[in-house]
Amino acid sequence: MKKHILMLSSPIIIMFVYISYHYYKFHQSNQFIYFPISGYDPRSIISGHYIHFKIQQNPTINCNRENEILCGCIQHTIDKMNLSIGEIKLPLNECTKMHCKPKIQLQCINQEFIIPHTKFYLSEKFETLIPTIPLNSYVLLKIDEEGKSYIENLYVYDEISQRLITLEEYIVKKEYNKNQ
Repeated sequence: MKKHILMLSSPIIIMFVYISYHYYKFHQSNQFIYFPISGYDPRSIISGHYIHFKIQQNPTINCNRENEILCGCIQHTIDKMNLSIGEIKLPLNECTKMHCKPKIQLQCINQEFIIPHTKFYLSEKFETLIPTIPLNSYVLLKIDEEGKSYIENLYVYDEISQRLITLEEYIVKKEYNKNQ
């Protein structure tokens, strides 16, 4: 009986160990870096419940081939809030030739190389409460080893608590203070 239980449970244990290893490896290889942002063109009826922003650390390098992808090295500094703030260093190059860590992929959009994140989904209940991105806002990007980046969340520096809070927390706090 014990032998049967062991035989039946061993594939589950092996699968659990395999998934745990790859999950750990995936999360250890990613970097999390904040980039300062500013808002622009706050709403578009066509694009849905998105708030638009521009990453301030984008290099201003012109390009000719639309959707071309190059990589840049990220130099990150720790600021007064103990955040890892990223800045893209030049020159840009093909991603396979970049050996710095972390690196980030930049895409040619409208004849400029930029980090290709410009909008963030905002819940329908919050869309009328905030017209654009507040001052002192940041986007937290998760960057993998190949330089691909993904938005984790948007944050706003809260003067009162002197820490970063999510954009949704900021909206709720602002509405609460407005109703008091």
